[in-house]
Amino acid sequence: MATKLAGPLERYRAEPAHPWAEDSSDFFLFGSNDAGGRGSNDFRSLKTDVFYASCVLSGTNLRLRAETAGALAVRAQVGSAGKVTFNLDNLWGYPDLGWGTLARPLPLPKTYTNSVRMRFTDNDDVPITFENVPPEGTP
Repeated sequence: MATKLAGPLERYRAEPAHPWAEDSSDFFLFGSNDAGGRGSNDFRSLKTDVFYASCVLSGTNLRLRAETAGALAVRAQVGSAGKVTFNLDNLWGYPDLGWGTLARPLPLPKTYTNSVRMRFTDNDDVPITFENVPPEGTP
């Protein structure tokens, strides 16, 4: 299971003894009695424009790795049965967020398709190369 406790359990309306990234409860979304258990904020947060991301099997070096050219967003969370969900998105947005660059609707044509490369592996050795990079200082 991907749960990591940074210290004492979080309490509603009490200052935590750890950084926000390590919070595992979300009182705003799940109420003042949220027991957490879905993983830390850092674990559950959406990471956008990634080149690769891995979800590692606990206690091993085995992992499922998604690889892309920087056009992928990933997010993981621990479900109610303790199983981890590894979400891969090539389109994302929050139409009702009301602020930020991700506040947009996502209309899809009926024939929309896309793909992502996934690999079962025991490492994160991913060669990343960049092509057509403008010289430093070029706008």
